Amino acid sequence: MTGGTLPNSKIVKNILNFGSTYKITDRLTASALANYSKVEGLGRYGSGYSGLNVNQNFRQWYQTNVDIVAQKDAYFRNKQNVSWNWADPSSPEGLVPKYTDNYYWIRYQNYQNDTRSRIFGNASLNYRATDWLNILGRVSLDTYNEFQEERVAVGSQGAASYARTDRSFNETNFDLIANFDKNVTEQLNLKALLGVNIRKSLLNSAFSTTNGGLIVPGLYSISNSVGAVAAPIENYEPKEVDGFFGGATLTYDEYLTLEGTFRRDKSSTLPEGENAYNYYSIAGSWLFSKQLKDKVNWISSGKLRVNYATVGNDAPWGSTKNVYTSQNLFGSSILFAYPFTTNNPSLKLEQTESSEIGLDMAFLGDRIGFDASYYLTKTKNQIIPVAVSAATGFTNTYVNAGVIRNNGVEVSLYGSPIKTQNFSWNININWTKNNSKVLELYNDSRNLQLASFQAGISVNATLGEPYGTIQGKDYVYNANGQKVIDKEGYYKVTTSTNNVIGNINPKWIGGIYNSFKYENVSLGFLIDIRSGGNVWSLDQFYATYTDICQIPLV
Repeated sequence: MTGGTLPNSKIVKNILNFGSTYKITDRLTASALANYSKVEGLGRYGSGYSGLNVNQNFRQWYQTNVDIVAQKDAYFRNKQNVSWNWADPSSPEGLVPKYTDNYYWIRYQNYQNDTRSRIFGNASLNYRATDWLNILGRVSLDTYNEFQEERVAVGSQGAASYARTDRSFNETNFDLIANFDKNVTEQLNLKALLGVNIRKSLLNSAFSTTNGGLIVPGLYSISNSVGAVAAPIENYEPKEVDGFFGGATLTYDEYLTLEGTFRRDKSSTLPEGENAYNYYSIAGSWLFSKQLKDKVNWISSGKLRVNYATVGNDAPWGSTKNVYTSQNLFGSSILFAYPFTTNNPSLKLEQTESSEIGLDMAFLGDRIGFDASYYLTKTKNQIIPVAVSAATGFTNTYVNAGVIRNNGVEVSLYGSPIKTQNFSWNININWTKNNSKVLELYNDSRNLQLASFQAGISVNATLGEPYGTIQGKDYVYNANGQKVIDKEGYYKVTTSTNNVIGNINPKWIGGIYNSFKYENVSLGFLIDIRSGGNVWSLDQFYATYTDICQIPLV
């Protein structure tokens, strides 16, 4: 059991593992592995702009001189929502919070709970046909059932409610793989594999919620709804991907390696007749340290590697065909309607092409070393729901949106400053810099909105810009790049919200990991570093635009 940071929160985990291997004959071996887990969560925290996120209120709608300890005592005195911001203290009906519930009321009355039971494992038969040929048949299963409840108690600032989600998931994989490992000559080794895979999955869920409040306080049931309950939101999402694959690795004298792979998949989420796709890779490496070991003894190992690969990706479930969804009854009339996002029967698969070159080296008996690589990736035909005019009857439609390029450098430096018989100190430093750029968009589009927020702020894919630009209002500048001041002495602000004012991507990320080991006791800690990248907050908008730009706070 793990207690949460906030009151009335915990996670309880029960895990059971089983594994067994049985040698049927000298060449045939059976094995099985099963894992069962039950996870029960209580009081998971609200996040983002949610009244169930107590941290959100510390920055907004909150009086900073409120005594939290006094609020705690007020709640536990009679378990009521005693708040510092009554809607109308002069009337009994007004004795509910105007903006913010008592935080302890939120944690102990407006809590959620969930339970997930999961089973995953596999059973396999392995047949060693010859010394160089091995055949594996395997069935794998991953399935879980989940139940989640959310509640808002009577007496809260918002309307009382109860909601429940029932969700089940099942994924089954069938694999048949042949492995080949043989020395073609004294110096040349060939490893190869050939296989088929069938992957079937099913997601089944139902979400129900009350309407208009609860009749009986403290009774959390869908049937305890004040108003008529809408039809539950149900999802039934079967999916199947069938594929075959192969690969081969040639190694010459343990220092030159050439490897190639190929796979062809057929997915049920792509349009019929256009749902098969290929992807492949080729890679090579040169372990040059082997040829230097008798000449340069301070180099422990050194490898130069290059690779090129393509990866295919199918569409989200249900994005190729439009279907009707049921609506609330209009009187006694049954209603069905299209969803807000229209699907696309002409979708193509997403595809990512990547290439990389790298150098790995270690020195002084592996006491110090580094890995460095440069990569270039290009993703095309991304499947994205883009905004369309509401006059079409929809607000979004799925399209193959364009081309995005990413390139960058990854460096990892590791070493052992101290290494004795009983004590060692190891350190690993990594640094990554990625540059992204949107090269193409859908048709003649120059911008695709990925997410929108209050005050006209949005995150976008903008042509010629990094993926993830922040757009919104900006100051008006003159020809010299200076902010323009209006006749009343305030900075002028654009009416348009289509100005690029930031980028969510960091300039670089890094980390430092230290580990210390004394005999059988070890201790480690990690420092994560993220440099650059812009963040926009609603509080910043209010502070900036209310005080400087005379936009009213409402």
